[in-house]
Amino acid sequence: MHDLMHDLAKYVSLGECARAVDVASLENVASTVRHICIEHINNLSAEKIIKITHLENLRTIIIKGMKPINEVTLNIVEELVQSSKSLRLLQTNLWQTSHFVGKLAILKHLRFVGLQWIPPESICGVIKLYHLTTLECRYMRIEQEQLRDVANIEAQVNLMKLSISNFSGIIVSLWAEKLVVQNLVKLELQGLGSCEQLLAIEKLLTLEDLMLVNIPRLEKIGQGFDVSGYECTELFLPPNLHNLVIRNCPKLKELPLLPPSLKSLYIKEVGLTKLPGVGKVNNRSSETASFRWLSIVVQSCQSLTSLEGSLFEQKQHMEAVTYLRITDCVQLESAPLPFEEMKQLSRLDISCCPKLRTLRGSEDKLLTSSLRRLTIGHFGELEGSLQGIPLPDTLKSWVNVSIVECESLSSLGGLESLPLVRSLEITGCCKLTEAGLSLNLDVSGGGEEHLVVPRSSLRIQKLRIDHPSLLLVEPLNSLCQTNKVILDGSEMESVPEGWLLQNRSSLKSLSLLQAKSLESLPSSMQDLSSLEKLCLTSTGKLRSLPYLPSSLKKIYLSRCNLDLEKNLREFGSLEQTKIYSYFIMGKQCNKETFEKLR
Repeated sequence: MHDLMHDLAKYVSLGECARAVDVASLENVASTVRHICIEHINNLSAEKIIKITHLENLRTIIIKGMKPINEVTLNIVEELVQSSKSLRLLQTNLWQTSHFVGKLAILKHLRFVGLQWIPPESICGVIKLYHLTTLECRYMRIEQEQLRDVANIEAQVNLMKLSISNFSGIIVSLWAEKLVVQNLVKLELQGLGSCEQLLAIEKLLTLEDLMLVNIPRLEKIGQGFDVSGYECTELFLPPNLHNLVIRNCPKLKELPLLPPSLKSLYIKEVGLTKLPGVGKVNNRSSETASFRWLSIVVQSCQSLTSLEGSLFEQKQHMEAVTYLRITDCVQLESAPLPFEEMKQLSRLDISCCPKLRTLRGSEDKLLTSSLRRLTIGHFGELEGSLQGIPLPDTLKSWVNVSIVECESLSSLGGLESLPLVRSLEITGCCKLTEAGLSLNLDVSGGGEEHLVVPRSSLRIQKLRIDHPSLLLVEPLNSLCQTNKVILDGSEMESVPEGWLLQNRSSLKSLSLLQAKSLESLPSSMQDLSSLEKLCLTSTGKLRSLPYLPSSLKKIYLSRCNLDLEKNLREFGSLEQTKIYSYFIMGKQCNKETFEKLR
């Protein structure tokens, strides 16, 4: 179906669009083409490229190249761009654009300009394009002599998207102050190495997306104003902002108040000591204006110690939170999260916050039943069991749970409150592994006498663990309806035979990964009547397979014993006789057919 749709699109656009990827595709470009994309231009000769300079009605020119092009080819590109009087879109990843960027000012119909570099003498000409709506530039340097001219250009009422790197933060602040870019919808600033302040950002009333990346000296965002009823000066963000992304701004200690229009907040590697609250918009208090939905990610903020006094204490806004992730905040101690108010929360990730201990006593603040994904790991609250986590007592649907690097966790008590678990991953929990080993039971079991009578209503479709001893820990030891199991660990010396037999009617997939110490598989593998897939990786000591069930459809071996792999490929070998079924493109066949078509 995909190929049919692609062929249909090519047929419909024939004569309007052309994509040149090699010499052959440049041969028959129709004169009616209005949109052209030239890829790998550095691999095309100037004699071939010159054939498309006759195109007079181009609206779109996209040029891509991995290496610099020679001067002759560059002149041809310049002629092509300069002669395209009706050009709407120009985009290229070539750095050699200084020749023709200065002539873009005469292309009055340009709406979109995407360049790697704009030389200082050409900046004003590009920005003054009346119809320009989107400007993307990786490197735009302002010389001292151009500073006044660039700062005092006329208002660009049509410019809606501005994405620039290595630019002057002062210019951006002046543009915002003088409303030069008053209709901006999207603003991306990256690599402003000397920028310490971004002022007047709040005056960009139409701004919806703001991205600030790799601005190491940035200390302040927004202009301060005296707020009626307050004794302090508050900082504000644009009132209609939807998405805010701030990355790698280590000196930024404080953020302005957030507008209720916000939908996504992403903060990574920022020097914040606290998170902001929600401010007032259009003379309405934050009590009457709230988010529709909100995604919050706070990651690698090493100076963040508390979430108190932030938007998390404005409970009227918490109902809109759908995704919450707080990770790698090593100094975070206090996080009063109002889970009882997060009625739309579908994904929660709290990990690598070793000092975090404020989830205690939250039994009356259960997580919402709408939860779909839960990831917890390496934070101070987990000092024994999962009882400190406010797990929901009911769920609307299946949930995915990851418990990673919880070194102090020694029990899975509380997991039973999640009766429908689509996927459970437990890795790096050393005390929990020790708890399983301390039971002094033979993990490999040995038949029916080791089966555990199910005592839990917990259902887990997919289980991934890094040590088989975890299967002895309650409530995992009572599982009997698991569909997929992944055992990942170099310390695995045997396979949990009894537990596998306990799940034999439901187990469809078994993966033994990085099992470098595994020497054999139990003979009862043949009794796993529902097993369809077996995956073995890095099992160098495993030299032979037991007889496998007739339900098996696929066997994957990677970095295994060379003799075992060779014997499996050899028709009529003992190892092949242990495999009952062979499948080719989903169809069952006998061994002879499989060998001929393999």
